[in-house]
Amino acid sequence: MSNAPQLPTVEVPAPTGIRQEMDTSDISGTSYAAAARTESTSAPITKVRPARLYGTKKVNSVEVKTVPRRLTAFVGRLHEDTTTEDLTSFLAESGLQGIKCTKLKPPAGRSFRTAAFCVSCPAEGNEHLFYNDDVCPDGAELRDWYFKEKSSKKDECETVQNC
Repeated sequence: MSNAPQLPTVEVPAPTGIRQEMDTSDISGTSYAAAARTESTSAPITKVRPARLYGTKKVNSVEVKTVPRRLTAFVGRLHEDTTTEDLTSFLAESGLQGIKCTKLKPPAGRSFRTAAFCVSCPAEGNEHLFYNDDVCPDGAELRDWYFKEKSSKKDECETVQNC
């Protein structure tokens, strides 16, 4: 028996369109398209994920330290003449503190008629404003920044095994 505290869980429904089982007796045709058009009679799949928790204990340890969390988002659909300084001062006037904006460049060979930015700020003291749609200009797109993994563990393991 473990004395470790149990994390709260959140029940998340599976994405729409996923079927557990399919009754093939009523499929009118024999093609995959006909099978895909039929509705599933089974219950939707649900996944249980642990809730994200943030520690609150104040620690005066030299060995254990935390890194301040930053909020990062994609801001798009702004006029192409918008500069980093313009957006930074606009968001600072709205009450956000410690704003860092980086204008995104289109991929090689492409051009866009709008500007897009990576915007970040310290989480502490800014959480109530950062995702507030009253802070962003009308029509601007604001969504979480998606960070890609730089290297995969699988590649590292294969390299070690091949040595």
